[in-house]
Amino acid sequence: MKKQTPELPSKLKAKLKRVNKHLNKFGGKDLTEEQAMFFSWYHPCQSGFEAGSVAFDISGADYEKYSRASTRYYHWIGDALLEISYEITGIERR
Repeated sequence: MKKQTPELPSKLKAKLKRVNKHLNKFGGKDLTEEQAMFFSWYHPCQSGFEAGSVAFDISGADYEKYSRASTRYYHWIGDALLEISYEITGIERR
């Protein structure tokens, strides 16, 4: 039996695409739809900033590059992942 995961709506797919674009800018790899959907489940974060930091880590981004990034990148990436995850799982920030 094949494992079933929900389909991301197109607006959330576009948001994930922008998240991946920013992660790639700092040497990270793309996050999959499944990683984005269950981000809050596997990585309970208290803020968008913390979620962004976790996203940089799990994407394998170059620490030397992203450690100097504007805090706006951390917040935007983290908030976007938390929103995607919330829309699919209903799990809010902790």
